[in-house]
Amino acid sequence: MLATAKKVVSAADYTKIRRERVEPLFQLDPVVTITLKEKKYTLEFNNWAIKGVLKDTGINMISMGFSADMMSDPMMLGSVFYWAMATHQPEMTQDDTDKLFTYKHYAYVLEKLRICVDLFLPDMSDIEIDMATGRTVEDEDPR
Repeated sequence: MLATAKKVVSAADYTKIRRERVEPLFQLDPVVTITLKEKKYTLEFNNWAIKGVLKDTGINMISMGFSADMMSDPMMLGSVFYWAMATHQPEMTQDDTDKLFTYKHYAYVLEKLRICVDLFLPDMSDIEIDMATGRTVEDEDPR
């Protein structure tokens, strides 16, 4: 697979592109449905979940991202899955969520978690800030 070159833009353009990518996310329902053991569950990644994963694992998903390598650690995968489930299924424990899936479900669970995280964070991996233009701090939309 060939790597795609990143588009290099000024800090102001980066902010504009990020806003353009974030805006449609607010028009979506930020939840994802997953079916395991013939039951539907609702996943949602919000700031509470991000903080829960950080407390459990010491990994800040906002700065570290979400990768298949990271999710190959059963502690990390279990924590991310639990916290994505916790908002809408507060009665479930970490043990309950761990028992919902096995390795054969790994790709399916990972895909659903990736979608869930993508709704929380926009993908900016193809854009790079031209540091020669300097960073500009603009008032962020508080959404």
